[in-house]
Amino acid sequence: MAFDWKDWERRMEEAKTGDEVAALMMELPDHGPPMTPDDPDYFFMEPMLKYKPSTLPTLTAKTKSG
Repeated sequence: MAFDWKDWERRMEEAKTGDEVAALMMELPDHGPPMTPDDPDYFFMEPMLKYKPSTLPTLTAKTKSG
């Protein structure tokens, strides 16, 4: 059975307590269909790094801390 987003959104708007919202959050599907480069939001996703950066970020005179 397909997930009914309209019904879920309606029930989310009607939820009054945190427990009701939490129960509705648990009803969400685990994941949607995979994204492809043709999807409008594809290029706004943060790219996955294949390798760890070779240098660690450190504070320099140009970096303002705090």
